[in-house]
This record gives sequence, C-alpha cells and structure tokens, in this order.
Amino acid sequence: MGILASADGIALDLITDRLQAQPMSPFKRYSYLLTGAFLVVLLISLSFLGLQCHAIYNHERAMVQNKFSENAINLDSIVKSVTSCIYYRSMLRKT
Repeated sequence: MGILASADGIALDLITDRLQAQPMSPFKRYSYLLTGAFLVVLLISLSFLGLQCHAIYNHERAMVQNKFSENAINLDSIVKSVTSCIYYRSMLRKT
C-alpha cells in the first residue's frame, strides 16, 4: 500500500509540476471550449433527432392500427351483408 501511495504521490507531483511550468495557451483553451460546445450541441441535436424518430414511429404505428381496424370493420360489414344475402336466397328457395 505504501509503494502505491508513494507512486501516486510522485505521479501527482509530476502532473502539478508540469501544469505549473507550462501555462495553457489561450488558443488551446479556446479550441477546447469550442470542441466542448460542439459536442454539447451535437449531443442535444442527436437526442432531439432520436425523440423525433420515436414520435414519427409511434404516429405511423397508430395510423396502421387505425387503418387495420377500419378495414376490419369494413370486412365485417361485407361478411354480414353476404351472409344475409345467402340466408335470404336460401329462404327464397325453400318457399
């Protein structure tokens, strides 16, 4: 444990010495700032794109379900009219 603690301390000292010895260039800071802002805007845009795709998918699914139920109702009425016609024709034959 002591060896790891001393190794971490040495590494931390090297990092702090390096940071103190070389101040960051303003252009590099500006570059990091722009890169971070770009990544934030990109992530927000991708999340909005995902939400929009999800909304479109749900809308299309609802449209398909409504069309299916409409077609089922139409088919049911056609079947009822055909069965009633068959029933009436069979009644006419019997008389």
